[in-house]
Amino acid sequence: MNSRLERFIESITPMVKHALNEHSDHLAPKHIRTACKYRFKQGFYYQLSRYLSQNHLVSRSALELSKELGFEDECWNMEWDEQPKYDPLGRKTFHIEHVYTGEMFFRALKSLNEAGDLNEKTLLQFVLDNYRTAWILKEEDKKLVKSNRGKTLQDALSHYADAGIELLHKPLESTSK
Repeated sequence: MNSRLERFIESITPMVKHALNEHSDHLAPKHIRTACKYRFKQGFYYQLSRYLSQNHLVSRSALELSKELGFEDECWNMEWDEQPKYDPLGRKTFHIEHVYTGEMFFRALKSLNEAGDLNEKTLLQFVLDNYRTAWILKEEDKKLVKSNRGKTLQDALSHYADAGIELLHKPLESTSK
């Protein structure tokens, strides 16, 4: 287990719960509810990539272009801030996309919280089970719904398939010589 991720989840769980509770409070002013959703995404969701190893799913099209450009091995685990050194147009060819979107995360965790089931353990497991990123082409990204790709990771993966985007897992490295 990634102890840094565990420590991050331990430290952030109260903030996540607070943001979800405030957002669920229909008596809270709109600007408070908006701020809570922003805090959830910026303070939690977008930080997850820093605590999880970057093992992207990769679209077949992005993999083929990565091979042509000579960085096939790097495309599986590069970080967002490394993209410009591989993308021939800076950030205009490739895209690192959240498969299970921030909005999907927010809604699912809000439901878990409202049911009284959100705690450090369930939050950690939810992250491990659902957080996925994909290295795709910008032209493929245009085919995707931006926020609502269903309720589950499988729904989101099916959305990619329905859009004609084949996502691949990194091949296992051979240990035989």
